[in-house]
Amino acid sequence: MRKSLNFVAIFCALAMSQIALPASAWIQDTGVITEMYVSASGSVAVKLTGGFPNAVADGQCPSYNGWAGVASTVDPNMKASLLMAKISESPVVLTISGCQGAWMKIVDMYVK
Repeated sequence: MRKSLNFVAIFCALAMSQIALPASAWIQDTGVITEMYVSASGSVAVKLTGGFPNAVADGQCPSYNGWAGVASTVDPNMKASLLMAKISESPVVLTISGCQGAWMKIVDMYVK
């Protein structure tokens, strides 16, 4: 019985070590929007000057492809704010929490 419990404990420890969990529930990155993508289905994604170094270092999205966004219908206010920030070249602060496919997932933002 003791050997079985040891095996289970070792198996669980190894399994947990293979899971890439972010260090925090969310993290923020700041930059100017260099590119913006919007789809007819409502998805929106952006790239920032300098990328998303804080989110990458925090392990927020291991499959990250350089973009952050929301791959579903986005609130019109967020789209308008992202577009306004892109046009005006104003710095934005994006809050990132995990992945949306290969994108960092934007949960909120503000324009400086």
